[in-house]
Amino acid sequence: MNRMTKISIASVIAIVLLGSGFFSSVSFAQTPTPPNPPTNSQPATPPSPGDVFWSALAAKLNVSVDNLKAAFRDAAQAVVVQLVKDGKLTQTQADRINQRIDKLPLTSIPVPVLPQRKGPTPQQSIAAAARKLMLDTAANTLGMSPSDLQGELRDGLTLAEIAQQKGVDPNKLRAAMLAAANTRIDEAVTNGRLTQAQADQLKANLDKQLDLSKPFPLPKKL
Repeated sequence: MNRMTKISIASVIAIVLLGSGFFSSVSFAQTPTPPNPPTNSQPATPPSPGDVFWSALAAKLNVSVDNLKAAFRDAAQAVVVQLVKDGKLTQTQADRINQRIDKLPLTSIPVPVLPQRKGPTPQQSIAAAARKLMLDTAANTLGMSPSDLQGELRDGLTLAEIAQQKGVDPNKLRAAMLAAANTRIDEAVTNGRLTQAQADQLKANLDKQLDLSKPFPLPKKL
């Protein structure tokens, strides 16, 4: 199979994958706008990036969004027809692909125009940093080194048990840990790495998850 054949087949597969959520990283899984007009108690759902893309492209071409999407499907199926003529696809394969093209929701952006992120998201990175700071704060509050505290936690003790041994009020320990984490999260908002809404959600999650009577998630390395 030559290079151009591979590109043609890959193009069709990419179009089909579009409808199956392959490019969900740029569609952001937005929920559709409610059919009823928004009220004061029901704010309007902002358009998804996919909605913005199709509306903008339709406007530039002076066609309706429905006609634009129909043309997109027709063009995709024209590629399939040509691949059958060239002997690159069987008719059975083509029929299956065409069925999927007919069902494409076309709610996302058909090409990955936004940067594809590799590695953890900012939320994940900041959450990990916040947990590490919580552990360091716990060690300081308990009068221990971080490595000694982690050693006891790995031995199966909980923060509540260690606090009892050290004569430290567990409520005071928990408050100090959350305060440290919240400070780190607030810094991320100031630096533009998190939105305020993301920060509030992360704070709420840490507060909900921090149970001193249960094992504390430890970093992989000391």
